[in-house]
Amino acid sequence: MVLATTGAAPDEAAARFETDIAAATSETRRTNWGGVVLLAVILFIAGGVRLLMTPLQEAAQHDIGFTDLQIATLQGSANGLPAFLSAIPLGLAIDHWNRSRTLLLMGLFWTAGAFMTAYAHDFTTLFIARALVALGVGGAFGVAMSMIADLCIPAKRGRATMVAGIGVLAGPALAFAGGGALFGYFKLHGWSLFPDLAPWRQAALVFAMLGTAMLAPILLFPEPKRHEVEHSAGVMLALRGIAKRWKFLTALWIGATAGGMAEGAAGMWAAPILTRYYGLQPNEFGGWMGGTIFLAGLIGSIIGGFSVDLGNKSGRRGGLMIGSIIAMVIAIPATAYPIMPTVPGFGFMLGLMMACCTVMQVTAMAAVTLVVPNEERGMCLQITGMVGVVVGMAFVPVITLLGPAIFGDERHLPQTLVIIGVVSGVIGVAGNVVAMLFVPRSWKDA
Repeated sequence: MVLATTGAAPDEAAARFETDIAAATSETRRTNWGGVVLLAVILFIAGGVRLLMTPLQEAAQHDIGFTDLQIATLQGSANGLPAFLSAIPLGLAIDHWNRSRTLLLMGLFWTAGAFMTAYAHDFTTLFIARALVALGVGGAFGVAMSMIADLCIPAKRGRATMVAGIGVLAGPALAFAGGGALFGYFKLHGWSLFPDLAPWRQAALVFAMLGTAMLAPILLFPEPKRHEVEHSAGVMLALRGIAKRWKFLTALWIGATAGGMAEGAAGMWAAPILTRYYGLQPNEFGGWMGGTIFLAGLIGSIIGGFSVDLGNKSGRRGGLMIGSIIAMVIAIPATAYPIMPTVPGFGFMLGLMMACCTVMQVTAMAAVTLVVPNEERGMCLQITGMVGVVVGMAFVPVITLLGPAIFGDERHLPQTLVIIGVVSGVIGVAGNVVAMLFVPRSWKDA
């Protein structure tokens, strides 16, 4: 459906817009919740494959012999660099190519990287392996969000994004709980099929098999029909469409950057802090950490999804951003998790911060699908995800290593994380407030 707005009187354009929305809603029929849930499951497994090295990184470090800087590079740059390099090409592929086939290609990338991880015996090979995983999983998220937008009517897009968000945020929970449990089991019992592999490698191999299993449903997933198309095709037209919404998108991306900083720092260093400062091993904290992350993702996704839909229905311009603003305000004191005196306090504050960041992420993705035309969404989604990943996964881990250098020794890593969390929280609040002021009233509004 191609919609034209130029040359029409304001009343006529408004009437046509209402007609088009009604037609689009009718044409979409009803939300394909089965497809939405299946995509959420795929993102769930893929997310576990991507974050598996976080709970296992201390074991890998001792096995292969890494420095903290190399671990930061492995966990950071290996995740951020593929997102940076692939954002625009992959965004164009999402907007103008078959998304089901694009998702399958991403699945092949993460499968190859997952198996390479289990058998990598030097830093360079492991870096390439994690980069392939990051490319596949990061690209799959943008593809899935674009497909989900076409599987539901606009009025339920917040809730559909919520379901996808639950899948995305449950992935790290799977990595911590499943990875920690497998590490503990293989450390005690080994794996007779692969006796020569270290326990962390055996756990990585299991996750590689899980990631491979997701290729079957991806292969059978049909390409959804595209809705809410502003113009039929053209890369330059799509770029101009993004440019005319630059105020809103820039502010939204600043908020995503802030969320990436806070979550990136937590994702990279929560497990090492529990090991170094609280004396826990992966099999001792993996279960409750996984449960905490899952619960935080579940609560954050639900709040984010419903707050977007309620704010969108309120008729107030920028209403869909209110929940995200409140969440980022709450996240600021929650960044004190690394300096909590007890493990339960650590877990509670970390879960609260991650739930708040999830609200922000769900809001950002839902906002893009609501106010950006179909043929521009892929690029916008990729850029939105890229800024969070590049800052959170690439720069923050290295920045956190500067803190101990400034303070004098690595014992001040927790304080460094708190500083990063507070700064990112303030930036996140500011970005979301500005985004609220410039939210387009509809996907046709410049």
